[in-house]
Amino acid sequence: MKSNALMKNYLSQINTVDIQVNIYELIKDIIPDIIEWDDCILIKNIDNMNLPDQFTPNNFIRNKSEYENTHNHFHLGDYLDEGISPLELITIAAKLISVLESTLKEKFPHKIFFILVSFNEEDLDCTIRFHSVREEEKNDLDEDLESYSEALLVSII
Repeated sequence: MKSNALMKNYLSQINTVDIQVNIYELIKDIIPDIIEWDDCILIKNIDNMNLPDQFTPNNFIRNKSEYENTHNHFHLGDYLDEGISPLELITIAAKLISVLESTLKEKFPHKIFFILVSFNEEDLDCTIRFHSVREEEKNDLDEDLESYSEALLVSII
């Protein structure tokens, strides 16, 4: 795992927080199932009930990794009660990606995944997204995580 200084600061404090959220119930709400479609790993939801036969690039989504990244993202705050503290949100995110990592590796052991957690304290927004790693498709994330204004955590599993 890699993170920038902002995220490292939050992560150094997560053991001081007691959360009252059932992570396994939360992940079932956010990710009821994960499916494979045309070599894409996708969160199964209403948006992909009528998928075409195959992926077709366009001006907005150039490759399968971008498609997964667009489809496989969620804002953690949308699933939690208002009034949650930034540290509670980061603590829940850290526990949630641990479960997500296990689920992805168990279901798709032959795949490598890129998981990104971004957190902006100003608007209390914590976004988690993932996609399969494909050698022929470059990731758009800048290698220098310190160049970003939000807290970032990157996991490649």
